[in-house]
Amino acid sequence: MTQQILVLGAGRVGGFMAADLAHDADFAVTVADRDALTLEQLEAHAPVRAVVEDLTDPAVVTRLAAAHDLVLGALPGRLGHAALAAVIEAGRPV
Repeated sequence: MTQQILVLGAGRVGGFMAADLAHDADFAVTVADRDALTLEQLEAHAPVRAVVEDLTDPAVVTRLAAAHDLVLGALPGRLGHAALAAVIEAGRPV
């Protein structure tokens, strides 16, 4: 069964994690970020589903997390902490 993985953040860390996981047939990887250009570049190099989203909004993070089996956080500092709380609110492993 394919695991639905969500990566929050497509920067250096998140982009690397998403690309690495996406090359495993056991994972369907979605990566969310506010930067459309960064997401386009990632999609060009890895079989990921990219979504442009405002990850500063906890409701957005909760909605995204609820649709996935596992969430990986790759957001900076305060933003990462708020996202973690939203993922916990969605009841998903992170």
